[in-house]
Amino acid sequence: MEYLRDKESGKAPKQSASKAEELAALVLEANISKINLGSLEDVGAYATGDPFPCSGCHIYFNVFSKGNIVKEGLDTFWMCEFCKTKNKLTLDPAEYPTSNTLTYVLNPIKPLGEEIKEKVVETVAKEVKEEVKAPVEKIDDTSVIFCIDNSGSMDDSTSTTAEMKLKYLKSKDKISRLEAVKLAVDTQIHKMVQDTPSKKVGFITFESEVSLLGDGSTPSITLDTKLYKDFEGIIENVDGHSSKIMSKDIKASSGLLLEKLGALEARRCTALGPALVAAVALAKKGTRGSKVIICTDGIANEGMGAIENSKDGLEEAKAFYNKVGLYAKEHGVVVSVLSLVSSECKLDLLSPIAELTGGDILRVDPLNLSKDFSSLVSEKIIATSVVVKVRLHKVMKFTDIPEQYLSADQSVYIQEVGSASRDTNITYKYTMKPVSQLEDMKDIDFKTFQAFPEQAQIEYVGLDGKKCVKIVTQLINCSESEEEAREEMDYGVTRTCCGHTMAKYAKYGRYDEAMRRQKELAKLHSREEEAHQMEEEMLPMTMAIEKQAKEEKEPGAIKHDDLATKINQAMKKSQYLIPSS
Repeated sequence: MEYLRDKESGKAPKQSASKAEELAALVLEANISKINLGSLEDVGAYATGDPFPCSGCHIYFNVFSKGNIVKEGLDTFWMCEFCKTKNKLTLDPAEYPTSNTLTYVLNPIKPLGEEIKEKVVETVAKEVKEEVKAPVEKIDDTSVIFCIDNSGSMDDSTSTTAEMKLKYLKSKDKISRLEAVKLAVDTQIHKMVQDTPSKKVGFITFESEVSLLGDGSTPSITLDTKLYKDFEGIIENVDGHSSKIMSKDIKASSGLLLEKLGALEARRCTALGPALVAAVALAKKGTRGSKVIICTDGIANEGMGAIENSKDGLEEAKAFYNKVGLYAKEHGVVVSVLSLVSSECKLDLLSPIAELTGGDILRVDPLNLSKDFSSLVSEKIIATSVVVKVRLHKVMKFTDIPEQYLSADQSVYIQEVGSASRDTNITYKYTMKPVSQLEDMKDIDFKTFQAFPEQAQIEYVGLDGKKCVKIVTQLINCSESEEEAREEMDYGVTRTCCGHTMAKYAKYGRYDEAMRRQKELAKLHSREEEAHQMEEEMLPMTMAIEKQAKEEKEPGAIKHDDLATKINQAMKKSQYLIPSS
């Protein structure tokens, strides 16, 4: 339910005003929507045929479009309910949508003969009663590649407690960063042996040398330093070894991996860039949804992605990490970065990798590393290469969204998500366009305008390799009752939208805008305790933004790790609250 009220008085406009002026004088205060991408996991039945697009605004013919069909002789036309474009309709009536949510397959991966065979079997199964067979256990063919920093700084230590597990520790009262990583990875290996024994797990380690340990069943392979500046050369090199060094599942390789893990020593510099390319190349050998988890405490200083202080050096590093992210996204690999709170890693430069692939950027205490590793490894990926496009009716526009995400006169919002888990979602806020634009829309009858449509088009690649589009269309009713609208507001959705909005503005260095939007969204709630709760939950993000704004000497400067982490998490997670590190 959407709420409209007069900007000045809060009352309905005078009768002498035009209907377009009346609508423009009303402000949609609480117009926030959320799309839960976890719904991609439950496809149900695929729609037949192909989605039919409007030639004007490119929304798809939907269940609400059937009321806008007109006949002219032998031809059938659809008057688009979004933009009023007249489209010659070529769909067979049997293909008209019957639900507001439909999923189409854009590139079937099975031969036509197999699809027909499956349909026949499905039809027969409905007509013949058969004995119910036990479900076949699904095999997890994804890979997890731990990309472990064993450079010299990983030998730095911190005090620990007597309860800390002593395996890998050289001292009883101190634990090094590398030892903390070893303990965390050790825990995850044992857990995967129990939970996902068919998964393949491999190691890549990096200091000045990049070592391909794979599943531990073969001698490690040292990457030639001549390849450290050769993106395609590293991929080709890893492709030549991947089948041999990643041949065993975790149930068979766990002992070998733990032996390799125990032998790691901290030394020399940090060739993060070449190691990252190698890790993605190795992970892509698994099915879509495979993961790379990087754990590092320092700044890349050798090979591609090395971070230099000059402006040209930083731009080159940004371009490199963006290239890695695009490559991982293309192959359905999710890349996450774990850094340690006692170090500064310039995570802002690494953020495109996580953003493009749907991965996480986390900044954690070495003593809590096992918990954070667990969340990254266990999070189930349900779709990859996810792109969400939302189209509003042409009288509406998105608001509180940076222009980088908008098109079509602010009526289209496009968000690249990368890979999606069950908890991934996006939110957006919208309002009415100015009266000057409304009065030019002669094809809109504002006297009968009581609801408007919106459509989300979610393109994604499933874990089975099918490229699909899920189309969700709904009608949004309007209300002139502030009390009714506020009563129907969902605090959780508003809170999530607040985190998303602040993150988007902070990402582009618009810190004042981020803070202003937070205050405005908090005020939407009539209940004082909810407004106060939102301010408290957004406090970690607020503090990180204030710190960045105070310390940033020039626009576009690299964000400190704390803010880069919070931007990533706010844009990715539905549960936003992040403890201050």
